[in-house]
Amino acid sequence: MRTCSGILMAVAASLFPLGAQEARGRTETQKLRIVVFGGHPDDPETGAGGLIALLARGGHEVIVAYGTSFRGDRKFFDQPETVVRQREAAAACKILGATPKFFPYAHEKLAADAETQQAVSSWLAEARPDIVVTHWPALDEEPLLKAAREPGGIITAEEHSIIGGLGEAVAGFLCGVAPALVRRIGVRDVFGESGHGQELLDLYGLRAANIADEAMCLLVAAGA
Repeated sequence: MRTCSGILMAVAASLFPLGAQEARGRTETQKLRIVVFGGHPDDPETGAGGLIALLARGGHEVIVAYGTSFRGDRKFFDQPETVVRQREAAAACKILGATPKFFPYAHEKLAADAETQQAVSSWLAEARPDIVVTHWPALDEEPLLKAAREPGGIITAEEHSIIGGLGEAVAGFLCGVAPALVRRIGVRDVFGESGHGQELLDLYGLRAANIADEAMCLLVAAGA
């Protein structure tokens, strides 16, 4: 299971050839199970709704998990908050093509204690996702240090401005402890435009082909 640190599906990866066995095991038609884990209803939808829809339309199984959906005895429209928010989240998941998963924790009681960690870990072990997309509280430093020691370099890709984004955070961390070549893929310092999602991916160079081209350029620059 790989963990993607960042609800915007920002990905940082070391650039070195896949092993032969791993390469043979991957195909363009491989279907994945992806968990998008948010704190509250509307977190995954507003942060990664486009990603969820694209994955679902591509035939992948997407499960949207919510850590909490209510605060105490609060009510909306004379109904318990959990009923309203779970109903709305389930409706959003239906539109996006995903399956909802609700955990039973109240907002004010949700904590990263041993019991909660065990419950979430057990569910993830049962669900067996290939990828987990979640909030980005901080950089996961160990994988970055490992990637920085590998031949080639590091690419970050994000549907976000590269100014103040994941790439900038990765580069800032590595420059002080393990300098490495870093290529940041994302929205450059330009005025944003509105349009269909696929057109915007083309406009800002965020397609898979763009990432592959950047990877090749980085390998050449690194002499790998």
